[in-house]
Amino acid sequence: MSAAIAREQREDSKRNGITPEKVVSELAKLGFSDIRKATIWRSNVTETSEEDEEGVPTTRVTNEVTLRNSVDIDDATAAAIAEISQTKGGALKARLADKRTALVDIGRHLGMFRTGSAPPDESGDGQARSPTGKSSGDGGWDGLLQ
Repeated sequence: MSAAIAREQREDSKRNGITPEKVVSELAKLGFSDIRKATIWRSNVTETSEEDEEGVPTTRVTNEVTLRNSVDIDDATAAAIAEISQTKGGALKARLADKRTALVDIGRHLGMFRTGSAPPDESGDGQARSPTGKSSGDGGWDGLLQ
């Protein structure tokens, strides 16, 4: 029974043009997305009409978030947008897809998180080390995802 299901899934994927390469490509769009390609934010400092006790004009800081026009956003960034919304008060919210999950999925696909597959340490001692400085033989990479 399971062989028949697997065969049907492969045929369905083939009919729809779904390939491992396309799946990894879509995950890469999510994993390597950059919110700055979809939004612009800045702080504005303006003088008020008020003065402090020394006669110096006081300032006010306001924050501004704007969205880039949809025609100006590249396809990869558009594919990575999970949500764009506006509150009743006018505040904008833009949220990209979960980068960490996409990157972990890509890393697992590439076999990056197996014990002993960490890149060699720059010290030249030949020991692979995780970002925490542990050698690969002590389970450093495997522990990152659990």
